[in-house]
Amino acid sequence: IVRDRYDEVELAGFLAQPPEWFVIEPVDEYLVELFCQVSSDVEVTSGQIRPVEWADALHIATALARGEECWLAATDGVIQGVTAVSSRLI
Repeated sequence: IVRDRYDEVELAGFLAQPPEWFVIEPVDEYLVELFCQVSSDVEVTSGQIRPVEWADALHIATALARGEECWLAATDGVIQGVTAVSSRLI
């Protein structure tokens, strides 16, 4: 899906039987709009340009959809490089 990190079978299996802690939000027009606004590449702290994987973009879009009171826990340098959520990271 992104540089062969995941394949369709893994994603389908995860979505078919997600763990209890994983809540799938409905994908509506508003979420898709926010998803499409997430940058496809970001600069990480090392100065390199790295792609934003679709799963990370979905996490970011979901956080944006939930409003200012939503915080996003991320140790991933790519997510930390997305300015739209930089003020909401913990």
